[in-house]
Amino acid sequence: MNLMRPVTMDEKEATREALDYYAALLEQAKLREAEAREHRISIEERIVELMGCELEGSRSETTPRFKVRTTSKFDRKVDQTKVSHVKRLVGEETFNKIFRTKYEVDVKALRSLRDESQRKYAMVTNVITTTPSKTSVVVESVH
Repeated sequence: MNLMRPVTMDEKEATREALDYYAALLEQAKLREAEAREHRISIEERIVELMGCELEGSRSETTPRFKVRTTSKFDRKVDQTKVSHVKRLVGEETFNKIFRTKYEVDVKALRSLRDESQRKYAMVTNVITTTPSKTSVVVESVH
């Protein structure tokens, strides 16, 4: 079998028609995929409306057929230009409890600082941007 043989005009046309057919199928599949994603997200939003969610953490409800869990969290980013100043203000020991080497927030330590020292907590949170992330929804079959 010669794999390097010239391609005939009929074969080129057949290839173009096949590519056209599969390109159209791909466009249709992507459209259905986007619609399905939008539909899934609207269902998740409705579930959150019905059962609520914790400000940060998870909540579960069990129905006759499913166990449904919502989980909410916050994404926290550190302002790299301000963080070294806060280190001097709150002291290295406190700073090292709150911030990891990459200046990522240790949420447990941040909450602990909030309870221990409002003044230091206010200084530390000055360099942290907190935004809610999407609440996840998990549905598991009960049976």
